[in-house]
Amino acid sequence: MSTVTVNLEGYDELIAKLQKFADARGSVKAGVLEGATNDKGTNVLDYAPFLEFGTSGMPARPFMRTTFANHKTEWVDIIAKALKAGYDPETALEYAGGQMKADIVDQIKSNMPPPNSPSWVRYKQKYAAANANNTLMFTGTMVKSIDYEVTK
Repeated sequence: MSTVTVNLEGYDELIAKLQKFADARGSVKAGVLEGATNDKGTNVLDYAPFLEFGTSGMPARPFMRTTFANHKTEWVDIIAKALKAGYDPETALEYAGGQMKADIVDQIKSNMPPPNSPSWVRYKQKYAAANANNTLMFTGTMVKSIDYEVTK
């Protein structure tokens, strides 16, 4: 039988940081969070899933899934770099959350395909939407409702 001995002398500070992170069991979530409402008091979560997944009359524009697929590795790197730089776990998650929020907002503003139908463009023009051709943007409520939350 062979054995391996690992000497961890001098690594007390790193071990303490890793233990603190493990004990924190924190998480960060970003997107349309509970309580986000439009100017009429309607919960944004009542319609954001229809935009993400589509309906029988509306194509899917997966702003959340696309953002996650494109940036998840970057978000993990932000957390790792913050911890390596000596930040506490909560701060590391805050940094990642801020970037998650920014990335989701950028995706919503990116004019995801497919393009709006001509009838929807006319409707948006009638009600003075800033950019009637931009998909996922009408009143700006959804993009304003994107936020993040760090929990322990």
